[in-house]
Amino acid sequence: MALFAMLTAFTIGADDAIACTLRARDTDQPMVLAVTLEPVPSLKDRPGLYRVMVEVEGTTLRGNAQPMAQTAEDDVMIRAKSGDETFYTLGLRRDGAAAMYVSQTGASLTLTGWCQRHERWFPGWLSPAG
Repeated sequence: MALFAMLTAFTIGADDAIACTLRARDTDQPMVLAVTLEPVPSLKDRPGLYRVMVEVEGTTLRGNAQPMAQTAEDDVMIRAKSGDETFYTLGLRRDGAAAMYVSQTGASLTLTGWCQRHERWFPGWLSPAG
């Protein structure tokens, strides 16, 4: 019970949330998307796969963060899926640069931008898989 309280304490408060602002420039009308990532440490986490709540356009989705071992930079990939078969894949670099690929049946969109307040979570997310 005490462990649950300690894990939950890490996620309470909007100040800890990772805030991302992403823009799509390849569309007829520029689109700006605000994405909030809320790490949710869990006993179900395992090395290389960590739980995250992803808020996109007012909808909160369960997602997973995992290191991207095949890149030269320190990168993390966060994936989430909404019930309407929309998939969100966000690549986040240690310096805060971010790119999100959104795919839906028959359509896709790539957005780029920046995230803030991610630094606290990167050491754990990048730890080697065991």
